[in-house]
Amino acid sequence: MAAETPSESDRELVLAAGGGGLKVVGSILRALGGLGVSILLTRLTGAAVFGQYYVCLTAAELIAQVSGLGLQASTLRFIPISIQQSDRPWLIGLVRAAVLIPLFLGLALATLVFGFSDRLATEFFSDPSMAPALRIFAVAIPLSAFANALEAALRGFNRVDLSILGMDFGFQLPKLLFVGAAVGIGYGAEGAATGHVAALFIACLVLAYLLRTQMPRGETSPAVYRLREMWMQSLPVYMTRLLRTFGGRMELLILGFFGLTLDVGIYAAALQISMLGALLPESLITASMPLISGAHHREGPSAVQPLLRSTTRWCMSVVLPYYLVVALFSEELLAIFGEEFVGGEVSLLLLGALPLMNAMAGISASVLTMTGQARINAFNSLVYLVTTIGLDVILIPRYGMVGAASAAFSSTLLLNLLRIAQVRWFFGLWPVDRHIIKPTVATASSLIVALLLSPLLSGLHPWIAMGLSLVAMGLAYLAALYKLGATDEDRVVIDAIAARVPALGRLIPDGPNGSN
Repeated sequence: MAAETPSESDRELVLAAGGGGLKVVGSILRALGGLGVSILLTRLTGAAVFGQYYVCLTAAELIAQVSGLGLQASTLRFIPISIQQSDRPWLIGLVRAAVLIPLFLGLALATLVFGFSDRLATEFFSDPSMAPALRIFAVAIPLSAFANALEAALRGFNRVDLSILGMDFGFQLPKLLFVGAAVGIGYGAEGAATGHVAALFIACLVLAYLLRTQMPRGETSPAVYRLREMWMQSLPVYMTRLLRTFGGRMELLILGFFGLTLDVGIYAAALQISMLGALLPESLITASMPLISGAHHREGPSAVQPLLRSTTRWCMSVVLPYYLVVALFSEELLAIFGEEFVGGEVSLLLLGALPLMNAMAGISASVLTMTGQARINAFNSLVYLVTTIGLDVILIPRYGMVGAASAAFSSTLLLNLLRIAQVRWFFGLWPVDRHIIKPTVATASSLIVALLLSPLLSGLHPWIAMGLSLVAMGLAYLAALYKLGATDEDRVVIDAIAARVPALGRLIPDGPNGSN
């Protein structure tokens, strides 16, 4: 069988990502769930209380990821293979182990956090008032570990649409409603924590039901548990999954350790804005993981190249204009959280670059993981961890949140350079090709428009000026893409959407290498 063409990879990637309106709405809800809660807390309680909430949330989510033992990587790699091999007993045992082990380990760790919450708040974070929120978030640990495992299993079945339904609809929307109600009536960080736990419980119920719909029905087969094979896949990528999830968040815990509560709040707000730029790219990277595993299993590294380049190109098409907005309007974006957050622009510029670097090389980590080179990712994670902690300890006491952002930027840059070099060394693959020029040129066009408009809008309210600039920049970006035309790979995605909206396909011309 011949290797996939880039066009086929684009089509498969779009279908795996869920496509259409569900994906768009899901991404919006995820943004609202994080950014909306942050704005509510900062506007109603201030940066210091928001900092307490975010430190406790980060600690709970980190422990939940520890509880997962990296087993999500096993489900993403082995579920597609077990399905291809029609090995029903292995599939059942794989899903059960990957879901139940994190749940029970999460319960054990949550018990410890709950019992030692007073000591953690006093001795580690130097803030005894954080103890009640820590106890509430302890309840979230097993729920979060369970939800993450269920979501990963759904993605292993190549049902990213159902994982979106479970986490974006089943968690983010209830979280926004519950936390907003609790904070609105004056319960502060503890109320926000309670709303978070309640939403997680709902998400677990929804995800468990959705996963049940994907499991094989009919005659009962005894489950086969290949735990050794799961551990060999999972343990080397354990730290990789932690660091991929918590890029930039480790600094929050260290800022909290040094008692810089106000800096934690401002840094967390900048991190929330940074995370917006990662929403769609992370979804594409996640969707590509089982595709990479299946393609490599069928045909070897040659089948991976189109997926690698397709994913990178579409990620960069989203992140390049995003970072331009962050660079031009950092002060206005931070002012949304409140006036005391203005002053964190340098941190935002550094953190906003993280999605850009991860978009360029994040898929390379998936290639290593899904093609049996997971130990290389473990080495990368060790380098990242040592670099991050070393820079944090050196920079944070002296420079506060700017030092934290500088540490996150430097360690993420090093990590992604390693990933690109290793994929090139082991497989001879590059994540980009000439087609990356198109979003780059379109982004440059947006920058020129913004610079030309800046003197004309200088007398307006900052938010009004930003809104008008964003509209003009967006139109310039789309116009540049229109002028450059669609390549064969772009046309695949356009045609998939145009099947539902026929007029769209006729609006975009072919590029020099494209065809109708």
